[in-house]
Amino acid sequence: MKLSRFCHGLLLVGLTLLSGCQQRQAILIVQGVEPIKVKAIETALIQSGWRVSQSPVAIPAEFPDAVLATNPAYRDTQAISDIKNILKGQGVTEPTEYKFAEGKHFFSTNNVGIYLRNSEQTSPALPSSFIRTDRCAAGDATLNLTPQSQAVLEYEKPINDNFELEQHTGTWTFDGVKLQVQFNHVQQTFLLTHEQRDTWRGPSPADIYTPSLDADINVLNCTFVIIYLEQGINRCEPNPVPAPIKMHELHSRLIGFIPRVIIWRLI
Repeated sequence: MKLSRFCHGLLLVGLTLLSGCQQRQAILIVQGVEPIKVKAIETALIQSGWRVSQSPVAIPAEFPDAVLATNPAYRDTQAISDIKNILKGQGVTEPTEYKFAEGKHFFSTNNVGIYLRNSEQTSPALPSSFIRTDRCAAGDATLNLTPQSQAVLEYEKPINDNFELEQHTGTWTFDGVKLQVQFNHVQQTFLLTHEQRDTWRGPSPADIYTPSLDADINVLNCTFVIIYLEQGINRCEPNPVPAPIKMHELHSRLIGFIPRVIIWRLI
């Protein structure tokens, strides 16, 4: 199956949409926020005439701790002001406003997404979700590292003057510096470093995963990389505030339906 080279949108595995009916709806997406505070916000929204639901989708790491997300066509500024006052009453910092309509983070013109994160909650170190081989003589490969510690390695294997997609499923661990992947009896440990890479937009920050062992799967002996096409990134800040327009370049190649290069753009 020929895969599309470029696709605008958030990186998604499913295509479930957060759509709603004609009644205005507030969709809460929370991470690490005390249940009593979430309940108070939910109650205040209901009393203000909102239908409230919660969504289990993950909050993008690039989001600040409080975000109000609406469809680009949303125009009810008074409703946004009311929500901000409700959040302020619960001690939530001034939310950043985003307008977009993509995949699991799609909101109809009657819906508002409310993303709330407790940044003081200690979270384990996480590697990039997708990394790709960097000029690897053994072949073009991707590593998908899920939050559930599952590692999926995919690469093209030459067979009879053709290429077939080879896949291995295993596990990963990460301590912030060392990324260890295990596929049956094959293991590799990558060391994470950071550098600037030249891109069409100029120098951009990149995460470089360099192998330290001699693995039996040849592509695991290559360097893996992810390049961030972003504005205003400061790696010293635990929760950098995104610029008005941000883009991620993620190299991926899942079977059949995930494009090799995915660009995430907030509009």
